[in-house]
Amino acid sequence: MPRILIRCDIGSIHGLGHATRCKALAQVLAARGADVGFMSETPALEAFVAPFPCVDARQPDYLELDVLVIDTKAALDEAWYTRFAGAMGCRTVRIDHPQATPDTCDILVAPLAHWAPDIVQRLQRDFGEHFLYGWEYVMLPEDVTDGAPLSYDEREPQIVFCAGGSDPDGALQQMYDWTTNLEIDAELCFLIGAYVEYDRLAMKYMSRKNVPLVAPFTRAHLAETSLVVTTFGQTMYEALWYQTPCIVLARNDDDDCHTLWLQQQCAAVYAVGDIRAYTNRPEQFCRAIQVAWTSRTRSAALAAEKLDGRGVARIADAILRLC
Repeated sequence: MPRILIRCDIGSIHGLGHATRCKALAQVLAARGADVGFMSETPALEAFVAPFPCVDARQPDYLELDVLVIDTKAALDEAWYTRFAGAMGCRTVRIDHPQATPDTCDILVAPLAHWAPDIVQRLQRDFGEHFLYGWEYVMLPEDVTDGAPLSYDEREPQIVFCAGGSDPDGALQQMYDWTTNLEIDAELCFLIGAYVEYDRLAMKYMSRKNVPLVAPFTRAHLAETSLVVTTFGQTMYEALWYQTPCIVLARNDDDDCHTLWLQQQCAAVYAVGDIRAYTNRPEQFCRAIQVAWTSRTRSAALAAEKLDGRGVARIADAILRLC
């Protein structure tokens, strides 16, 4: 039985996406007969990935390891992980790490379709067939992909706003504030992620004429709505699986570039720039929503056939071939 350890984190700067896709990967690996555990610096991960065991990344104790999988935004001591892998006698897989080199991992997985062409070409040159990139490797959990997308004609006339599992920048509150004067023929729904510091949100105490709903995030919202406004991350790929058009706000310069590349590949993505650009110009944010709302039906149709829901299975198979 191959033993596989997955290094990832949850909450704050990490959001929920890394942990969500890694848990999905663990479930597929376990179904194929692997013994899977997690290693993390964030204690909250233990409850999220249960019943898989989770050890402290600062005091790891996981012997006779076959593969170490690393998917985290935490600053890593590369030398330490190289020594750790050497001590365990295991192979290494990196996920979502464009700075990786063949001497730091055996496989590099980019479970996404938004890196710039020059980065993709460099990594393809360096890793060859050991670089897994693109729409066919997007990691979506089974509870997202176990059903067909709802017909767009059956959608609610609704716009969903969300900002990831932990919303470290307070983007959801900003989106609520910016849409105060938005006039549109749709219900607005603001979704609070599972790891958001709920008490800091003023919006939960507020109401206004066309904003009747503030609710905990569920994927049913993504599947049944007409348009999603979200920050850059896992949520946008899940919305695209449901063939729901997305307005995507970047939180930094890198995400801004990545969103633009994704928009070029998929007309259902509306890249509207860095969230910091709208702080004093909410009318521009509202204008972007109105444009996307006008073209939502056409762009939803163009989202089809990008994702087949088998990315996790393909990555699991590649990892098991290392064992």
